[in-house]
Amino acid sequence: MFRKSYATAAAATVAGRRTTWLRAGGIRTPEARPGRGPKDLLFDYIAGASRFELIAVVPISALLAPLAALHDVPAKAVPSFDPLLRIRPRRTADDPGWLTAALDQLGSEEIGGTTLLHGDFHVGQLIRDEAGDMWLVDLDDLAIGPPEADLGNFIAHLSSSAETARSNFADSLAFWQREVLGGWAALGRGCDPKWIDRYLRLALIRRHLKLRAAGRPDYGAALAQYLSAP
Repeated sequence: MFRKSYATAAAATVAGRRTTWLRAGGIRTPEARPGRGPKDLLFDYIAGASRFELIAVVPISALLAPLAALHDVPAKAVPSFDPLLRIRPRRTADDPGWLTAALDQLGSEEIGGTTLLHGDFHVGQLIRDEAGDMWLVDLDDLAIGPPEADLGNFIAHLSSSAETARSNFADSLAFWQREVLGGWAALGRGCDPKWIDRYLRLALIRRHLKLRAAGRPDYGAALAQYLSAP
C-alpha cells in the first residue's frame, strides 16, 4: 500500500470519490482506501516500470492511451482547468520582462474545451505493471479543459528533462512535439495546432519556473527566444 496525505480531510474525501468514479468508468488507476487519519488515503501499490524507463520500451502511443481513455470519461464535478495554477506560486518580483509579457498574453486568453483532463500529465504519472498493463496515477489536478493542455504538458516535460532532452532546446522541442502528436494521431485523435502552441508555451514556462525554484539547470535563455517567436 502507498499512503498519501492531503491538506484537508475534505480534499482526501474528494480524491477518494474521484478514484472510485474513474475506476468505475474503466480507468486503470490504483484503488484508494481510507487511511489512519481523515487526511490520509491508502492506494494499492502497483509494481512495475515508471518514469523515463518507459520511453525506451513503450511506444508513445501506448503511453498516451491511458490519457485518451481519461479524456473519454464524461466530466463530473471537477473545476475548470487553470493553466496558471502551478505558475503563480513560483513567480517572483524580479521575473524577467519576457516572462511577464508571455504570461500576460497567454494567461488572459480563453481556456475553452470540455474534456476531462489529467492536469499534470507526464511519464511519472504512468506505471507499466508486470503484465504489461498501463496505470494512470496522481489524479489530484483533474480539470475540465482542452486536451491540448495535457499534450502540451507531456511535450514540455519530455523536452526539458535531462533524461529525454536532445542536443539543444530547439531540437528537443521539435522532436518531442513530433513524437507526441504522432502518437496521439496513431490513436485516432486530433488536436488544434493553435491550442497546442498556447498550452505548450504555458507548460514550458511552468517547467522553467519549477526548475528555477529547485535550483536546477534550466533553459531560460532558449525559452525566452522561443516565446518571442511569432
